Amino acid sequence: MSRYFILFCVFIFGCSKNVNNNKIEELKTNNSFSLEMIDSLNIITPKSVPTEYSDGYIFSDSLFYGIGFNNKIEIFNLKTQKHKKTISLDRNFIRSDIQNIIVKNQDSILVFNSYPPKMFLLNNLGNIIKEYNFGNLLLNIKRSDLPENEVLYNIPKYYGYIKPCFHKNKLYIPIAPIGAEEMSGFTKSERIGIYDFINEKWEKAIVPPKGILSKLNTEYYNYDLMHTYFTIANDKIFVNYPINDYSFIYNLSGKFIDSVNTKSKIISEMPPPLNQKELFDRQKSWNFRITTPFYGPLFYHPKSEVFTRVAYEKQPLKTNNNKLNNGFGRSASLIVFDKNFTHKKEFIFRNATLGVGKNYPLRNGIIIGRQQNHWTNENQFIHKYIYKIKSNEN
Repeated sequence: MSRYFILFCVFIFGCSKNVNNNKIEELKTNNSFSLEMIDSLNIITPKSVPTEYSDGYIFSDSLFYGIGFNNKIEIFNLKTQKHKKTISLDRNFIRSDIQNIIVKNQDSILVFNSYPPKMFLLNNLGNIIKEYNFGNLLLNIKRSDLPENEVLYNIPKYYGYIKPCFHKNKLYIPIAPIGAEEMSGFTKSERIGIYDFINEKWEKAIVPPKGILSKLNTEYYNYDLMHTYFTIANDKIFVNYPINDYSFIYNLSGKFIDSVNTKSKIISEMPPPLNQKELFDRQKSWNFRITTPFYGPLFYHPKSEVFTRVAYEKQPLKTNNNKLNNGFGRSASLIVFDKNFTHKKEFIFRNATLGVGKNYPLRNGIIIGRQQNHWTNENQFIHKYIYKIKSNEN
């Protein structure tokens, strides 16, 4: 596990006293989009079942599949508000920790290994139906110290938003090229691989960094701020980055089409990157991460025909009591765009009521988990609040 992820976890999961200011505010706009809380779930987890997950998948707006401890998949029914079942995977056959889960149907579940990059097709009992060894993928890393005939990438782990996407029997897989976290390998190496699911072979790698990240030379951002988010909707790939205001549109073959402004009104500007000496100074790097604003991924909601994106505002390094900020006072917003990326509305959540890494898209809304300081029951499933995105324009 990288030291950057360890620091990121401390930032997200620290402890603080509860803050009760949960009011959602709307930034003034001249349109009639609204965000309506339609449900507050009350799912109590069994004692052996986690309340929170590093990665999950919501199937048909009703079943939540979460990767739990010891390679177990926990399933919750969001309609009945019950824990449905546990799927235990055999450690004799899947020895590494799985991450990234996709549910094609209830009897066809895909999970992934990070390195070596591998995928397992499971049934609803957890039996392995098929194992896919992805193998080599040609990348534009340009590193003379890395061998050409070895696997030079992994599948990013511990970031639930970096999720593979299926489209017409092709699997679009996020990749983190080995060496790409260093300046000599970052700006040119692709971040998405296209895998032919039927013929079981790579087609190609696409989408090198764009925007701010394509201009890095001798300076750098924290590793988690430079990951590539993407989603597929309306036969296009929509790519964005935690540190970039803009999002980028590609066709399904990876040809760049356009950039769109997906900026939040609560983020005025992004800070300049750190030099390598500052970045590898753990305290300076950590201080930078605490204060820096950042974005979540684009979500598409097909029933509402809108995109959403979460933004987290910058915050001071220290609180009023001169302690390092733990993020539990950080405000966030949910931005709503129509399918043409017209900015329709932005909703503000104060005091960490919009959690980091705890939000999943629904067909016409979003399910939200708040940060830990808002939890009141240690056995309560934390993906608790369902909001419906409504348009009254028609």
